[in-house]
Amino acid sequence: MLSSILLILFSVGLLYVGAELLIKGASSLANRSGLSPLFAGLTILAVGTSAPVLISSLRAVSDGQGGAVVASVIVANSLNIGLVLGLTALLWPLKLGGKAEGNVALIMIVAALLSAWILYDQRVPAWEGAVLLAFLFGYCIFLIGMGRGTRKRLSETTERNISKSALLDIVLIVAGLASLAYGARRITLSSVLIAGEFGMSEPVMGITLTLTRFGMPNLATTLVAAFRKQPDMALGNIIGSNILNVLAIIGAASCAQPIYAPGVALLDVAVMITFAVALFPMIRSGGVLDRSEGFCLLLGYGVYLYWLWPK
Repeated sequence: MLSSILLILFSVGLLYVGAELLIKGASSLANRSGLSPLFAGLTILAVGTSAPVLISSLRAVSDGQGGAVVASVIVANSLNIGLVLGLTALLWPLKLGGKAEGNVALIMIVAALLSAWILYDQRVPAWEGAVLLAFLFGYCIFLIGMGRGTRKRLSETTERNISKSALLDIVLIVAGLASLAYGARRITLSSVLIAGEFGMSEPVMGITLTLTRFGMPNLATTLVAAFRKQPDMALGNIIGSNILNVLAIIGAASCAQPIYAPGVALLDVAVMITFAVALFPMIRSGGVLDRSEGFCLLLGYGVYLYWLWPK
């Protein structure tokens, strides 16, 4: 027990270090390229934190666990908004731009609605996975256009916040992602061991696994981004991760092998859509995602978690 607790504390340290390195490298690279923090969050952060999950999901599908992958993705999207973004806004209110964030939030809603259509019969054949990947391709084109549209010249303040070279930025990003991935893996294994030692049921272990595997990297990255006064980057990480979870992970996994997902409750999908829709007006209005809104997101997630928790 003591060794598992110490390993969790060590893993939390790895998550913090990884998030710091990732944010520093991504921020510097974005500033050097004249790209917006939101774009960096949607691309570098979101792709980086989702890539390990995509790889592990493809392995799970090959082992016949495609249904569990889909269920985890749906629950994780609610976790990202309700827990991660809610807690972040509660600690450090996020000052937002408005229009650009609203556009990508709308894409997140479309992706959520698309997943509801696909999962209605609890099956995801290869052709539906191809539809998701086609939407992913369109999303990538949107990001390219967005990157070109937001490119700007470096100001004196921005120049002081970049590293010595782009190579160093890339090294920081890779090191940060590696630390996040390893820290999340170790904290997941330790949490499951502790849950087992307390005799917790398999459903509880499943919830614990989802919270740590999907939540911890995004939580660490988003909190550090908010603390470092990069609200657009923090928001971009959450929205980008949610979009990629649906389009990339479910799309690629079902193309690799058709998925049968009887364990995916339509209520889980409805909750995911509700969180996405609830976030849209908060973002679209611009201003600040304040503590009261963060509390509402957390409260909503708490109610959902209570419903999920085995009775």
